[in-house]
Amino acid sequence: MNKLKVAWLLLGSLMAFQTYGQKSENIALEEIIRQSVEASKQLKTEQTNVEIAKSRYQSIKEARLPEVSASGQIMYLPYAPNIVNKLSQPAAEGSTSSSQGFPIPKTVSLGSINASMPLFTGFKLKNSITQADLGVEMSQIAVGMKTEQVALQTIELYYAIYKTKATIQVLEENIGRAKQRVTDYGNFVQNGLMAENDLLKAKLMKSNLEINLEDAKNSYENLLNRLNIYLNTKYTSLNPQLNNIQKPVSPDSFLERKDLSLLNKKIEQSAVNIELARANYYPQVALTGGFINAYIPNLFTITNALNFGIGVKYNISSLYKNKSEMKTANLQKFYSEQKLEEAKDQAQIETLEAKRKYLLTLKKQEVYEEAFGQAKENLRIVNNKYENGLADTDQVMDAEIQLLQSEINKKVGVADQEIAWYQWLQATGMLLENFKINQ
Repeated sequence: MNKLKVAWLLLGSLMAFQTYGQKSENIALEEIIRQSVEASKQLKTEQTNVEIAKSRYQSIKEARLPEVSASGQIMYLPYAPNIVNKLSQPAAEGSTSSSQGFPIPKTVSLGSINASMPLFTGFKLKNSITQADLGVEMSQIAVGMKTEQVALQTIELYYAIYKTKATIQVLEENIGRAKQRVTDYGNFVQNGLMAENDLLKAKLMKSNLEINLEDAKNSYENLLNRLNIYLNTKYTSLNPQLNNIQKPVSPDSFLERKDLSLLNKKIEQSAVNIELARANYYPQVALTGGFINAYIPNLFTITNALNFGIGVKYNISSLYKNKSEMKTANLQKFYSEQKLEEAKDQAQIETLEAKRKYLLTLKKQEVYEEAFGQAKENLRIVNNKYENGLADTDQVMDAEIQLLQSEINKKVGVADQEIAWYQWLQATGMLLENFKINQ
């Protein structure tokens, strides 16, 4: 009994070793999209831009805090300075020196701390903060746009793998029948019941199917490698699953699209730029303060000379120079509004085309289903005729090729239908909401 347990353990360990590092799963589309969003390098780059915008916003907010600076210097005086003492008696008439009776300093030491806090900047500081905040929102919208692109790219790749694998399965089934036909025809030729030319036709059909199968397998491996790179995974085989659910009709509204939201934010930003340009017409007022220390050896010392007051600055040239900046800011806003209207027209076109494409795939699928049934019935009839000597091998093979193509069309058509559905969602701006992906 113990030996039996040991044998089972060894067998299990061997199987585990053989499958280690390989992943072959029936994985749902939602899980693949989640993995792609988490692993996307493009998204990580966009998210870094969000952090940059947030840091810039915080930096501009800190401009409201007082500006404090400290300075100090020691100066050497190589020549005797001319010192005028206003508190002393007037110098004698004709005197050429105002520093008589004073020691001559060789160095001067100065130190000061100054502080300034803006009180009024013509609303420039307020609008700069608003502009930075809009920059954060725009970078977040850009992340949503990139997330949507990554999700749609993953969806199309997922269904491309499904279609390729479905084609491989159909080809493998038909190759099995083609091999059996070659065997049967070979026996007929050996027994003198069939011409060798018919056997060669059967072999040629089998060879063509095998070539198509190898092409499909190569496409499958390429698609799987691309998916592994995007997801940073190591799937050796993937079995995509169709949703096979009745989907509700997507709305025709496209106002939730990220590109339109981004353009709306650009219009808001342009309006803020107008206010920033207008701020140049206003004076700047700041509260100032500080204290000064000064030391001149053998002459005087000043310590803790506290001072405070209000500083006013006004750029008079802005009265005639700022008109062009105002004009530029207004034109930029008008340009952004025009781009928004242009984008709305394009979004409407894309939404209607995506809707029509989805409805077309529904009609095509109905035709594919009908054609598959007709191809099966046609093959049955042709086989009956062939058995009764009323049809030749060419007709049989043509009927089988038609059945093969109709079966591939039927399986691939379902995937095309679901791809078109998600493309419609993307055109209306609701793709991420459908998968409940945080933006």
